[in-house]
Amino acid sequence: MQKNRVVFFLLLAASLASLTGCPGKNSPTTPTTSGNGDMPTATAGTPSTPAPSASPTASPTSTASPSPTTSPVSTATSTLSRTPTSSATPTITGAATATATPSLTPTVTGVATGTFPPTASPTLTVTSSPTASPTATVQVVFGQPMVENQEGTPVAQLALLVNGAPVTDASVTLSGSFGSVALPYLFNGYFPNETSVNYAVYLAQGGFPYHAGQTYVISAVTSAGLSSVTITAPGGNVSVSPNGQTATWDHAGNQDEVTVYNSLNQVFDSADTTADALSPFNIPASVFGPQDTYEVDVDVILTSNQVSNAVLDPANPPQGEDFETFSFCEFAGFPCGTVVPTSTPTVTPSPTPTPVIVFDQAQVFYNGSSSTPQGAELYLQVNGAPQSTAAVTLFGPGLGSGIPLAYAFPVTDNSEVFSAYGTAAFTYQGGQTYALYCHTTAGNASVTVTAPGPTTVSSNGLTVSWGQGGDFMTLSILDGVTSVYSKPLTTSPQQVPVSVYAAAGSYKANINLQSYSTPVNAVMSDNGFSAMGSYQSITSLCIGGGDIPCPKTYQASWGTAGAGKGQFGRPQGIAFDASGNLWVADLDNNRIQELPAGLDGSVAGNWVTDGGPASSGVAGQFSDPQGLVVDSSGNLYVADTFNSRIQKLPVGLSPATSSNWATVGISGTAAGQFNNPTQVGLDASGNLWVADYSNNRLQRLLSANFTNSSGWAAAGGTAAGTAPGSFSNPKGLFFDGSSNLWVADSGNNRIEELPWPDSYSVSGNWTTIGGTASGTTPGKFNAPQEVTVDSQGNLFVSDSGNNRIQELGAGLAANVSTNWVTIGGPGSGAGQFSTPVGVAVDASGKLYVADSNNDRIEVFGP
Repeated sequence: MQKNRVVFFLLLAASLASLTGCPGKNSPTTPTTSGNGDMPTATAGTPSTPAPSASPTASPTSTASPSPTTSPVSTATSTLSRTPTSSATPTITGAATATATPSLTPTVTGVATGTFPPTASPTLTVTSSPTASPTATVQVVFGQPMVENQEGTPVAQLALLVNGAPVTDASVTLSGSFGSVALPYLFNGYFPNETSVNYAVYLAQGGFPYHAGQTYVISAVTSAGLSSVTITAPGGNVSVSPNGQTATWDHAGNQDEVTVYNSLNQVFDSADTTADALSPFNIPASVFGPQDTYEVDVDVILTSNQVSNAVLDPANPPQGEDFETFSFCEFAGFPCGTVVPTSTPTVTPSPTPTPVIVFDQAQVFYNGSSSTPQGAELYLQVNGAPQSTAAVTLFGPGLGSGIPLAYAFPVTDNSEVFSAYGTAAFTYQGGQTYALYCHTTAGNASVTVTAPGPTTVSSNGLTVSWGQGGDFMTLSILDGVTSVYSKPLTTSPQQVPVSVYAAAGSYKANINLQSYSTPVNAVMSDNGFSAMGSYQSITSLCIGGGDIPCPKTYQASWGTAGAGKGQFGRPQGIAFDASGNLWVADLDNNRIQELPAGLDGSVAGNWVTDGGPASSGVAGQFSDPQGLVVDSSGNLYVADTFNSRIQKLPVGLSPATSSNWATVGISGTAAGQFNNPTQVGLDASGNLWVADYSNNRLQRLLSANFTNSSGWAAAGGTAAGTAPGSFSNPKGLFFDGSSNLWVADSGNNRIEELPWPDSYSVSGNWTTIGGTASGTTPGKFNAPQEVTVDSQGNLFVSDSGNNRIQELGAGLAANVSTNWVTIGGPGSGAGQFSTPVGVAVDASGKLYVADSNNDRIEVFGP
């Protein structure tokens, strides 16, 4: 099959190039914040600000409402899309039909009689009721509907005839798991196997993701009705062996073809074949004679797809086609781009010995240490001596034209000296085949290594499994860095004795696999050195003592200081909604940020923002927002701290429209008034609760009814207190899955719990954890900021002044210090904190922490 679609796709590229993209939103101007900390405090005559970013001290008694500093006003507006709109795929029912217009010509019968010239009018009999033509069936015909991957560019096309003629005004849509895109009309083209004046409309689009094996639907709405065709995209993932002689792909179809190109010229064509088992396909070695860059093209043409609601000429079946290209470089069995010696060795042994190239420990491995997460290594000896000037290249999946291995140092193995070459700069893929090519003064050699697969450990730590076997295997269990168990292995999975995990702690399972085999193109010496495929996998596991949970481990960090999307200015409260979307109160940027469920928070463009700059009165704008919550219906509530109010955005409404926001509260001490509210929550009855920070109390609004200003009740009082059910600067509150209320009583350095549905006004109903004095031992706190409880009942507290998170396992006694687990510590490194505030746990058990003064969100795995 020739590349006879080049003109078509050049026209396609020209058409698509005329499309313009949507302009980006203006980034909000970084405001000047009036707060200097996470928890606002106030003294008489002084504006109240959140607690300073340094380690908190005892909270002063608030005697006056703050006057927030007005931040500069920006005309930039960020739009927050909270409820995505999905495009429905049209339902197709039945064939399109049309009724022909009946003929109105009368039928004349009888014979005219008389003389000439006539003396009377002839006698005529006229049938007045015309005979209607039968109803015509409309024919909508598709030819060559296809979804393909044309040299890395996804393309869909359709040839379309309606009643035997092309139409240029059809509305054609491509739909799939990605959504849908419109396919524009491009040009008229020759319809397959038609010799009459019938021409087709070709439509194409490159703006969609191609997924081999996925189902796509092309729907055409024409003047005659709607028709569609379903296509399963074949093929994909074409790979070529390192020597360039074997092509492999995922899908064999009714008609396959393999073509090889040398630069721009075709040098090999397998010709079409109907064999279903064509993959893998061997290419003659003679094809790769001269040094050059080659392309291997694989066409897979399916001729069995059926078109729904379209009448087809049996000679013109629909076709789905996949076109994949894989480029590589070949020179006499050795890859291009390596360093060729510029001079020939001057010493010629006499007699001339046979060149001997020996590999030892040729390996591709995964190393569980954080410094070298993957690597490749080769020990090389040429003519009995190490050689440090060889050109060594690693080829494999995802490595393109290969990556070089650098000379590292001489190494001795089994009394022989080798040169060690290595690299750690590639993505390891377990179970895949890699090739190490070596160009030396004695010639070329290569070895192929199959990388072993991943290692897993069961949750109780007793069973270890791995994906690839070898000739020699060793399993080690390490407690910290000390091996407590080691055993040669032959099978997977492997049972580890219970006694190995006798003590609570973190363990690591280390698998080493050594697969001895003869390398390709390497002459081996008699000492038995050979290629060795090695796998080093260190999988961490924590075995708790009884019900004590193991510390969660650091996984990722999202964001830096700034005002762009995905950047933060001292982030505060964070929360997940019922759909798994993550919400963050971005304090210094006076806005809310949302990360839709399933998206990577390290990608700035994945974040959606709303609010900013600071505003003291406009609905939908914020001044140092510190807390938020989303109810089960998707309504958003925000503690607009320095505006001393709560704002609500009903689900489905645009946050950019000020009138869509409802607000409640003003600065004051009366019911329904606030003095720097910092967090909001909803109980099982739908009542809204507010942490009224500087008023030293909680407030509750029955049924979260914003229009019922008389529905407020207070827990605590405007004066700070230490008795159970009293508060000193309560900062965070949270309702767990049983609707028990947890409060971070910041100024009292403790956590308070109120079981549901006990009355908040009875002091004896409250349980306190910690104490009124700050402390650094487990179970003691220094100005705790937020609290959350996961679905298992484990309690997490942001121990802000101690720059750590503390966890208490479900059902464990809080007054036993050894029941507490500490996560993190002071600093700016991975897994460290500087004034952590918001804490939240997602459905999978991952912990998210708003590391406020480090301007980021950190993620910890279960």
